[in-house]
Amino acid sequence: MKTLEFVDTIGSWKLGGTYEDESAANTQLRILNAGNIARQYVLRDFYMKFGSIPQICYQAFDIIPLWENEHCNSFTAKVPTIMTFPDPQVNGWDSIVPLCEGAMPLTEIRSQSQMRQARNHSLMSVMRSSGWFLNTGNMLEVILKPNVKATEFPARAVLSQPQLCPAFNVDEDEYPFPDDMIQDIKAMLERSDSKRWFYQNSQVSNSKSEIENANRKL
Repeated sequence: MKTLEFVDTIGSWKLGGTYEDESAANTQLRILNAGNIARQYVLRDFYMKFGSIPQICYQAFDIIPLWENEHCNSFTAKVPTIMTFPDPQVNGWDSIVPLCEGAMPLTEIRSQSQMRQARNHSLMSVMRSSGWFLNTGNMLEVILKPNVKATEFPARAVLSQPQLCPAFNVDEDEYPFPDDMIQDIKAMLERSDSKRWFYQNSQVSNSKSEIENANRKL
């Protein structure tokens, strides 16, 4: 299902009411954000039941490094917000793999203290990994082993807001969620305590005509 179709489907359920004081483009964004929140709840429930995440939910994107030293073995990078999950998954990262000969996926570090150990501990040098990364909010810290010479870093992860994935095209790209689980999102949004997601900042209109107008503007 295309992302705009996903928005249009949620809009057709008319869960947020009809108001005249918000633009069609804002309406579309608010509906998409409500769908994103419901998606997170549904995926967490799915993970707790089955211990996995549907592959369609992962998005691929390139990490753009801001190098910290002349040796090019550590950098920071801005990344979209990654979903969190219960243990043992913890979060929605799948992999970060440097593009160079013999590279292996980076190993995720869970804390700043572990990151300091990765920098300084001699045992870290023999671990089967191309390096380590720590995700703190929207920032990534990366340490590469000295023999890893890469400038490109493709990644895969489950994002909290799929439309913020770099190079994501709302008009053309599929919404990263199984079509056969859309009814689970509807059930989540129909809960009385979930309808507040439509009203986080102002009232919304999700009439069919306004959704279509918003689709043409984006």
